[in-house]
Amino acid sequence: MAIERLTVAQAATRLGVTQDAIRKRISRNTIDYDQDPDGRIHVYVDSSKIGQDKSSDASTEKLVEVQHQEIEFLRRQLETRTEEIRRRDSIIAGLTQRIPELEAPLESQLTLENTTRTDHPTPEGPAGSQEVQRGAHKAWWRRLTLVAVLLLGVVALWLTSLLVALYILYS
Repeated sequence: MAIERLTVAQAATRLGVTQDAIRKRISRNTIDYDQDPDGRIHVYVDSSKIGQDKSSDASTEKLVEVQHQEIEFLRRQLETRTEEIRRRDSIIAGLTQRIPELEAPLESQLTLENTTRTDHPTPEGPAGSQEVQRGAHKAWWRRLTLVAVLLLGVVALWLTSLLVALYILYS
């Protein structure tokens, strides 16, 4: 095990790193060093570790390459998702624009019902819209009346069957 005393520039060359990397190791106190009276810094490097640093550089390069591949994969995924979101937004916008078109036939149908029930056609404008509202209001009451009549019929049948059952039971 041979330890060599090298300058920062020499140590950087031997270890295959930049001088800034050596200075950073000195500031973190992860490498042995000393300073001579002239202010020059010398680094103590184990010559057996020099080969190890190159192998760690190779593994670091491999790790960096894998990370670059992962970043590219994630970028492609992000582009795909962005395109899918754009497509969904355009579909939603198209459907949202069609909502008034789908509601319009119901109003025109109510208008047609009102014009066929009256002797004269309804005028366009505020009076016509009141007729549509009146027609819708009548249709609602008609449905409610029909439900009430059906409900009364069911109750009448139930009461009749109850009376028949009681008559049979007590006779």
